This record gives sequence, C-alpha cells and structure tokens, in this order.
Amino acid sequence: MRWSLRSLLPAFVCCCASLLITPSVCFAQSSLPRDLVENANPTDAEQSQIADAARRAAQALANGSGRDVERARKDLLRPFTAFNNQSIAFRFAYGRTAASELRSVTQSDDVHRAVNALLALGPMGVLESQEVISDALGDSRAAVRLAAATAMADTIQGDTRVSSLRDTAQVALNNTAAALKKETDPAVASAMVSAMSVSNTNVTMLPLASERLAEVLPGVIGNLPEGFDALAWSKAMARASVTCRAGVLNATARDAARIRLVTRAMASELAFVDRVLTEHEDLAALSGSPLGAELMDIVSTASSQIELARQQLNVSNTIPNLLSAMELAIEEQDASGFTDAFRRLAPALNAMGVGENALDPGTR
Repeated sequence: MRWSLRSLLPAFVCCCASLLITPSVCFAQSSLPRDLVENANPTDAEQSQIADAARRAAQALANGSGRDVERARKDLLRPFTAFNNQSIAFRFAYGRTAASELRSVTQSDDVHRAVNALLALGPMGVLESQEVISDALGDSRAAVRLAAATAMADTIQGDTRVSSLRDTAQVALNNTAAALKKETDPAVASAMVSAMSVSNTNVTMLPLASERLAEVLPGVIGNLPEGFDALAWSKAMARASVTCRAGVLNATARDAARIRLVTRAMASELAFVDRVLTEHEDLAALSGSPLGAELMDIVSTASSQIELARQQLNVSNTIPNLLSAMELAIEEQDASGFTDAFRRLAPALNAMGVGENALDPGTR
C-alpha cells in the first residue's frame, strides 16, 4: 500500500496535540517519585525500579490500541513532563529500557503506534533512544519520518549542559543533517530543519547546527526535482537560512572556514530563489503572496549574510542589491534581472574563497 503524507498527517497531528497535558495532571499521576527521578546515585534496586516502570509503560504502548497507545506514551513521558532535573543515572536506566522495548514498535505496520513510540523517545536523551529515532528518519512512510524529526528536536534542543546529553544531541544533529540530505518531502524536510534550529542562546550547539545545515543545503537544493512544491520548500529554506546565519553572526576571521561554508549555503539558497522565479508562470502573482514573502525572506537573509561575510573576510568586492533585483523582476514579470544580479555575486564569492560554483547547488 502506498502511504502519503496527506493521509497520515492527521494521525500524527492528533498524536502531537495529545502531548499538550497540563503540569498539574503530570504531577498528580507521575508513577515515580521526584527523589528517584533526580537521584544521581540510585542503588541497584532503585535502578531496577526505574527500568521496570519504563518497561511497563513501553509495553502498554506496544500492546495497546487507539487512545490506550496515547495514554501509554504520556505515562512513559511522565518523569520528563512532571520534573525538570532528571539525573543522568535515571536517564540511562529509564531511556535505555524504553529504547529497547520500543525499537520494534517504531517499525510497526501500525503508523499510529510507531509515531507515538518515537514521540515518547525524543526527550530521553540517551544514545540508545537516539539510534532508534535516527533509524526512523529513513522510514518509507512520511508520517513516521515526520514523527522522528519531531523527536529529534526534543533530543537536540533539550538540556545540553551535561556532557553526555550534549554528546547525544550532537549525534542527533549529525544524523538529522544526513537524513535531510536525502529527504524528498518538504514537510518532513522542514521538520528536520526545525529540529536543527537550536536557540541562539545555546552557544555550544548553534555553531554546529549552522555548520551541519550549511554542509547539506547545496545538495538538498541541487537535488530538487522538476515541479517541486515551491511554497513548501521555500518555508524550509527560509528557516534554514536563519539558522545558518545565526551560527556566524559573531564569527571572526579565525572562523573563516565556517564563514565560507555558510556563505556557500546562502549562495545556494539564492540559486533556489532564482530557479523558482525563472520557472514561475506568473511572477506578478508573487506580489503579496505567501510564496513571494518566503522568497523575499530568503533573499534578505542570504544577502545580509554574504555582505557580513564580505566584511568578516575583509573582501572589497561589492554585493549587488538582490532584494531590489527581485522586486523589479516581479514588477516587470521578468526573472532575468534577478538572474543577472545573482550571477554578479561570482567575483565576491571567489574573493572570499567560496568559489563561484556555489551559484550552482550540488556542484563542488
């Protein structure tokens, strides 16, 4: 049977919506006490108690049906929704058990059950849970990949103050980037980009997220098929451009390699805009439209980053005004003006050491 995102997305959305439980309910129903969840040195007996609780909830999810599956997911997540300071020892005992129990569930023919299992594993923050989620990013069903991307966001954007959680988040970031490079569904790609869009305050993860996105974007853009959904992909590209740029806003000449990497990605995003404009049948319709707004955001962010890189790398070449070129292309219903301005980036990119082949995504 051929699965489509349209047919499976409602079930996924319902699963996500059911995550919105109130804190008072969580505290009232938590099956494990705070002192056990936050205990940094549990005894062997306490570790067994933790693992047993995870196993019971995971098995309830694996064997349930309908709303029972969602209730089991909530039960499994109670220690994470009820309390804020889970110890590493607790995460190891609880997360590893849950991952072991739910691995086969995430591969189940029952999409509802697979989606709930993935959403439950996202906050665990251990390598074992991350491996299960990473495998699901390659599932043939878009709804399952979408759930995996959402779970990745919980892992990547979770608490990274502790080295073991930070290491798991970095592995998740790398795996999400690798999956994004192969993704063909814009909704799933956008979810993956969202997962990699860490907070600007996360000074440890942000530069890495910026680099990983910048590494794969040219390939993603270069591999877009004929007739791709311009609006859906534009949303993903606009979000990606913001994250890429955020990672180098405060960079210096010592970060030249990362600056060049991000600048190459921004040039690829401009190539994406050029392709959309060139292939669009009615440029006048872009004025004031959602697609036009997304494209403008991409051009604005990418142009700003290339200008910033010019300054950071002390390059004297001027940067053409691509926003004005795009506005004129829409007004005159002729994309060639934007293409010409876009191509005039080549000397500056060469001077920065990025290379003019950055204007042709997918090439190296």
